[in-house]
Amino acid sequence: MPVAAAENACHDALVVDQWQPFVALTRHGNASDALADLGRVIAVQRLIVGHAEPDAAARKLRGALWKGVRDYDLDALYEALPVADPPWRAAYFISRPAGDIYRLSVADGPDATIDSLGAIRTTLAAKPDEKADRGDAFTVRGALGANIGPIGWQGAYEAAGLGILHSAQPANISAPGPAQQAANGAFGELAKDDRPLMAQLWYGLPVTWAWYARIGRVEQLRGVPATAGGVHHLHYQAALDASELADAYPAVDDYMAQLADLVEARIRVTSAAGQWLVFTVDSGARQISVDAWVDDDGHLVPSADGAPRPDQALGDTPARGDFSTDINARMRAYGMVIAFDDLTIDWHFTADASGGHLVGRLDDVPVTRTSGRAFGIVPTGMLDALMPKDLASFAEQFMQRLADSDDGAGARLALDLTDRSTDNRLVFEGEGDLLDNFFVRFGVKLMNGRVLPSGEQLAGLRRLLDDGLGAFEADRLRRAGIGRVDTACHLR
Repeated sequence: MPVAAAENACHDALVVDQWQPFVALTRHGNASDALADLGRVIAVQRLIVGHAEPDAAARKLRGALWKGVRDYDLDALYEALPVADPPWRAAYFISRPAGDIYRLSVADGPDATIDSLGAIRTTLAAKPDEKADRGDAFTVRGALGANIGPIGWQGAYEAAGLGILHSAQPANISAPGPAQQAANGAFGELAKDDRPLMAQLWYGLPVTWAWYARIGRVEQLRGVPATAGGVHHLHYQAALDASELADAYPAVDDYMAQLADLVEARIRVTSAAGQWLVFTVDSGARQISVDAWVDDDGHLVPSADGAPRPDQALGDTPARGDFSTDINARMRAYGMVIAFDDLTIDWHFTADASGGHLVGRLDDVPVTRTSGRAFGIVPTGMLDALMPKDLASFAEQFMQRLADSDDGAGARLALDLTDRSTDNRLVFEGEGDLLDNFFVRFGVKLMNGRVLPSGEQLAGLRRLLDDGLGAFEADRLRRAGIGRVDTACHLR
């Protein structure tokens, strides 16, 4: 358990300790340079969130493409793509900081340069399915490349591990009394054993946590047991508070009310070594949770049958590995419920001197069930009687087409992150076959009616994100003002 700090110098050391994950992001030799780089990244993020503006050509093209996406009209989407290379059609965009705005423009092709921090190029392409016996479908391909400056693969990996460690293991020094009072007052639902840790987190980023406390709550930090076999158990559970969110960001609260109980999902990350991570989301409760084990070096530890396996920890520089994400989800819209069990994506990871590379394939069809009453009136069984197939079959047919993508290899997702001292590139790509018929289109349009925000709601979401980034920037400036600290404080 934390002990009282005898000197204010150790309070400064506690702030430095809490900022270790963020300083690690850039892998600089000193914290001053790392924090300065982080400030530039935050400034660009705020520009993107608060001041993104398309030029006239980009606005027109984006509007046409958006209509096809919103209505799940793949024929219209295909026709709106301006660059023809039969059978493919494509659209290309380039986004860059331009003074005090973030400008979105139409690009000539897929290779627009992204040589400045925050520059992003995107590609959207589609072609009709060329196998006539497989029904109406399109192969859709998307790609995004971004210049994320000083944040490279190894820094992101190290920062993630340290972030989990600092959220699961208290430092040996207590936060000052005012920070304890503020944290306890904001998150009084936390168990007594979690409160000293929450106070330390609060003291490290007081403005950020005070901003979050205006709209949400932290319900749990550590799992049960909190430690085992010399490793630490994170079980972070947090939720947005409806009344507080409505006061601070009414448009965001309106959007959350629109989502309502749309989705409940549980995502498990597993490999042959065991279970690495569990993430849950419940839109009705406005709640998320993350469960993981981590060792003293900030390395993820797998578990089997609830017990951690420290001997299987990831280590400093994992070079390769295979793992899966297994998703169980329940989705609700207009009185109907669609449940997916065992939606599995298999991933292969490699890392080398150039960075980290991740490729995933969705090549299996989950078990699908439907229930409920459409619009609260028509039972799904009655709908099934009126349609050529039952609702679950349409959902499975959609997933089967996706799993059959790329001649049976499955829909593909890929993520690459370079590992340089600066000018790092993050590249995300995805490709798969999407079924397009009246019933699928109708179902997706219904779902989009719940998922897609209105213009006012989107503006509210942007304001919330900008306020959060502004709070984090205030905490960064506070941390940057702390110089050398007492190394005798023995925080960990």
